[in-house]
Amino acid sequence: MAALGPLAVLGAAAWWLRQNWARIPPRFAIHWCLDGTPIGWAPRTFWGVYGILLLGAGVCLMLALMGYATLHWAHSPHGTADRAHRQATAWSLLAGGYMLAVAFAATALLPLTQNPHPLMIGIIIMVPLLLAGVSAPVVKVYRTPE
Repeated sequence: MAALGPLAVLGAAAWWLRQNWARIPPRFAIHWCLDGTPIGWAPRTFWGVYGILLLGAGVCLMLALMGYATLHWAHSPHGTADRAHRQATAWSLLAGGYMLAVAFAATALLPLTQNPHPLMIGIIIMVPLLLAGVSAPVVKVYRTPE
């Protein structure tokens, strides 16, 4: 059930966008320069608004499938794929799914903001946190002596 959490985050963002459809401009920025100047635009259409959420759902489903496969199907010919290592890897994939879902949801909500620059900075700051959060459980298990 925990693997469905990232999809719930994306679903909540989709619901919020639907509730605020009239507030989304007919044409909104989707790419910016580092100084905050918009350089790419999307229309207020199904794909323009929800496309990023669908992409996020695909990525989160792939991570959930990889976590399931790691827990249930992973076998090593050398016997190194013990349960603790597989669980740490699966938890890391799940953590990555949650963090990516938040990033995709925040990105999808950008058309509703008057000044998207602070939100973009937050998304950029989240990338190193994503890498640290995803790798921490695996590093801990693999550094623990057997």
